[in-house]
Amino acid sequence: MIPLSFWILVSAAVAIAAYFDNKLTLSGALLAFVVSSIHFAADPRFGVLLLYFLFHAFEPTEREAADRNRIANFRGLPWGWNQVLSNSVIATVLVVTGWSLTGWEYNCVYSSQSGVIKAFVGGIIGHYCCCLEHTTTPKAVRKGANGLQTWAGLIAAATAGFGIGRTYAITEYVLYKCPGELYNRSLLIALSYLICIVGSRVESLWSAPVDDGNDVHCRHVNLASISFYTLLGGLAFLVFVF
Repeated sequence: MIPLSFWILVSAAVAIAAYFDNKLTLSGALLAFVVSSIHFAADPRFGVLLLYFLFHAFEPTEREAADRNRIANFRGLPWGWNQVLSNSVIATVLVVTGWSLTGWEYNCVYSSQSGVIKAFVGGIIGHYCCCLEHTTTPKAVRKGANGLQTWAGLIAAATAGFGIGRTYAITEYVLYKCPGELYNRSLLIALSYLICIVGSRVESLWSAPVDDGNDVHCRHVNLASISFYTLLGGLAFLVFVF
């Protein structure tokens, strides 16, 4: 087992690097360090998920790099404490609550006998699927047109779901050597993928990014959206993970 001190150093290094690279304000960097430390202390799997989300939320793709200023405006960089909080508060509560219920034991999700733990894991994965999808779609669309109704929405949802699911499955296997066949890990990835696709499609009915003529603002990254994805993820894992 990797000692917690190592993960604390990783959290500090990421927060410091993001601050000096103008991705986080000082308050944002301090809160990011605290939140990631809490994640790692509760369960390193979710600390890795948080860092995966932050890295991909901050870094433009090769295609986007040519329009870096517009991407920065869309993503609201640098993030302050309020943006870090809105993208992590629900997951942090789930992480602490879920693992306090297990006595801070690390359980492989598909071999766990506890439906509560499976639901908590699914909710956390759904949370970060939502946050990652919403911060990697630099394109304004009309209400009802994001999600599966545009190629940009479809690609963002699919990429976020696959990336979060893959990261969780690999981290769980590497850190805890969880038993089970490839099917089990593939199921986790497939569920994450579907959570993001279905969530994006349903959410497109009530909200979308909007363009005010100057900068693009992602209006629909809010607690209501995150709560919906979290509930969807929790139910999916509770029903389908055995």
